[in-house]
Amino acid sequence: MVLSNQFVHGPESLLGGERLRDDVHAVFLVVYHFLETSNLAFKNAESVLQALFDFGIHVPIIPLGGTAHERRKMTNRTARVLAATALLLASLTACAAGSSEMSHDEHMSESSAAGFSSDDIMFAQMMIPHHQQAIEMSTLAETRSQNPEVLALAAKIKAAQSPEIETMKGWLTKAGASLDMGHAAHMDGMLSDAQMQALKNASGVEFDRLFLEGMILHHEGAVEMTKMVTGSKNEDAHTLGHSIDDSQTDEIAYMKELLAKL
Repeated sequence: MVLSNQFVHGPESLLGGERLRDDVHAVFLVVYHFLETSNLAFKNAESVLQALFDFGIHVPIIPLGGTAHERRKMTNRTARVLAATALLLASLTACAAGSSEMSHDEHMSESSAAGFSSDDIMFAQMMIPHHQQAIEMSTLAETRSQNPEVLALAAKIKAAQSPEIETMKGWLTKAGASLDMGHAAHMDGMLSDAQMQALKNASGVEFDRLFLEGMILHHEGAVEMTKMVTGSKNEDAHTLGHSIDDSQTDEIAYMKELLAKL
């Protein structure tokens, strides 16, 4: 930052008189040094003034020249100049903060509004019922399986997918889109009514086998569906897509291991 001569040598024309030159000069030098060495944000003139006074403890403002009476008068003038400077700094910092906040808000608005594409919406509308069936399958395991590993897996699936459903419902509500597309029967990996009935009728090892086989296909369908959003410009959709892809790919490998041990 370069302090212009207009401010170093010219303020007396605005503030009234040659006698203010030295103390105004001192004030502006302190303010200049303050701006150079601080990285603070101020809410109002009072906060700027307080910060300058705090800073003045380390870099005191000392009026120069004249009698003791004149120095007292200049000290009063200096305080008024400092207060005016604080008002100016408050205005400048408020404008800068406002511009920064506006820029951030505009960026976030573009990210969210432009982010929920038709693919993002369709993904949520399809993945919600897809997750709901996985939760239903996992709930059946609680009363039909005796395998601790299958039970632990079922609990893990419910714990992960229940909040994901709520997240995706939030997207659709925000976008003003319907929660139901009516395409559940056509999605990859979804069990048919007959398969779900067979799962309900089974128990023990038979249930474990049907559950694992069905959930492997179910997860594979979900992983395929995530391709709709893994390249999304919306950060939320992009992140959730990759999270589902990663977690369910790992669970597919684990379920194949469990199935081989039955």
